[in-house]
Amino acid sequence: MTAAPSRHRRAAAAEKKATALPAQLGDLALLTVLCVLALLVLRTTYGGTGYLVAGGIGIAIGLIVSYAGAALAVPALLVAAATVAAYFVIGLVVPGPKSLSGLVNLAGHGWKQLLTTLPPIGNSGPLLGIPFLLGLAAAALGGTLALRTKPSFAPLFAPMALFATTILLSPLPGR
Repeated sequence: MTAAPSRHRRAAAAEKKATALPAQLGDLALLTVLCVLALLVLRTTYGGTGYLVAGGIGIAIGLIVSYAGAALAVPALLVAAATVAAYFVIGLVVPGPKSLSGLVNLAGHGWKQLLTTLPPIGNSGPLLGIPFLLGLAAAALGGTLALRTKPSFAPLFAPMALFATTILLSPLPGR
């Protein structure tokens, strides 16, 4: 007698997952667009498109990490650890610092270097790691919130924080 309700529950759970996937992908697509729009603020700082490529890679990796964490139902703390690991592993490949010590230095002191460097910075150099880090963090946080929380507005905090950060890292108009 217990087998029939168990099969029914499994079928209902599978159907719920199948209908949830398009909604989740839509949330992640909107999050991607909002993060890219927030990164566009750095255009005057970098002057090229290299920052957008690095930031786009960060956004993609952040969404992959957050989706994998939600699909595997791992704790959010483990998703955060995987995001940090992805920063160090993928960060060596994308434009930016080419050593682990350079990535650590960039994460801690990169904002100072960015603010004290005269724009445009260009499409190469270690400071291209900043858009990668910002995109990775915003996408991982926003994706985790989108896939794990009920309030539909919660994932918007990540791109809003990214937007505020890029404004603060951009030069003042006319300078």
